[in-house]
Amino acid sequence: MTGRLHLVAEEIELIKFFGVAELLPGLHKMPPRHNVAPSTPVLTITHEYGKRTARLMKWTFVPDWVKDPRDFTQISTARMETVEKKPSFKNAIRYRRCLVPVTGFYEWQRQKESGEGIPHFFRRDNEGLFALAGIWETWMGPNGEEFDGLALLTAPAKQPFRTISERLPLIIPPDDHDTWLNTRSGRFNEARPLLRSAPPDDLMAYPVSNRVNNPNIDDASLVEPLKTPQGNAEQVISARDSIKVSKAKASKAEEGQKNPKGQPEEDAQLDLF
Repeated sequence: MTGRLHLVAEEIELIKFFGVAELLPGLHKMPPRHNVAPSTPVLTITHEYGKRTARLMKWTFVPDWVKDPRDFTQISTARMETVEKKPSFKNAIRYRRCLVPVTGFYEWQRQKESGEGIPHFFRRDNEGLFALAGIWETWMGPNGEEFDGLALLTAPAKQPFRTISERLPLIIPPDDHDTWLNTRSGRFNEARPLLRSAPPDDLMAYPVSNRVNNPNIDDASLVEPLKTPQGNAEQVISARDSIKVSKAKASKAEEGQKNPKGQPEEDAQLDLF
């Protein structure tokens, strides 16, 4: 489960990445956030009144039928496989989708023997922005209190990241932001294929200090790579490595089809005569 987010970006960067015609209403200058935990405010992008809008929401999803959030189990994520079927989410996925801007997120690799989790930081090679898929709901209480809360969508992790976590947050590519945010029809048909979106090619991950487990610690040192006892940085896992392996396997398979007997190419040619 995605337990922490990271957002360190200038206002102009957010406008360029998420805005339209260099405009992003509702956006205000935000301090760097290296350790965003569930139940705290997060920046979101929605499509309201015909335009993209930035707004803060609480990172916890409370269905509108809940009488008292204090008696309701906190929900911070929703599985993409069941989001259309669950009573808590089925309306939100049709009518209230959002994007969550981040420059990274944390996942924990569970150790089989000890059960201890080793935090890993995920980011792009260039440390740039990307968008996580979210759904949101407005909860209103009997005394007029209300708040907007969200859940991040998660999907089964693909290699090479499956060794770290079985699930990762769903990342929506920039070209598909409009499709994800467009909920005017109340139908999910056009956006449904985005549930299968692949992570960006430049996504990478590496282990970091367990100081991130403390939500009260929020500084840049949290994303520094963990060092081995010898003082070297731990191994970095990159999506590009998986792509290289896949291409190599495809190339090898293609060669095998051309030369099914596994013979040298010259011998294979002689077999034709």
